Amino acid sequence: MTAHFLRLLRDDRGTSLIELAIVAPVLAGLMLGMVDVSLLVQRRLAMQEATAQLANIAASTPPTALTLAGLQTAGARLAHVPEDQITLALGIRCNNGPIQPLGAVCDLGQQSSNMLTIRLQDQFGPGNGGIGFLRGVHFDIAREVQIG
Repeated sequence: MTAHFLRLLRDDRGTSLIELAIVAPVLAGLMLGMVDVSLLVQRRLAMQEATAQLANIAASTPPTALTLAGLQTAGARLAHVPEDQITLALGIRCNNGPIQPLGAVCDLGQQSSNMLTIRLQDQFGPGNGGIGFLRGVHFDIAREVQIG
């Protein structure tokens, strides 16, 4: 009986199959995780590109032809998101200070600029771009552009 047991201990047939059964799920998980991360990065870059294009449209459009509703529609098409996930806000910047609400008055001698703040928001996860490893990643991309 002990001789049979010792022979079984020295037998190494099938060890590679057992090693594969242990390592394969780990490697598959890593591969799927890398795919999910690459999809996340791709979506973030697409959102940033859409924000840049929308800022370019706003900066190059004459103020008389600029409408927030038209920009919101264009942004929704560029970013492939619903219009309610795009926020546009007009404001005033005095010199290089923070943007103040529309109607604010700059101090005497300060240069005022009409500004547009563009904010795109989106979710990334299973069902809206991801495959299931990353859940609930929230994008909030903002850009400020001088108009007029």
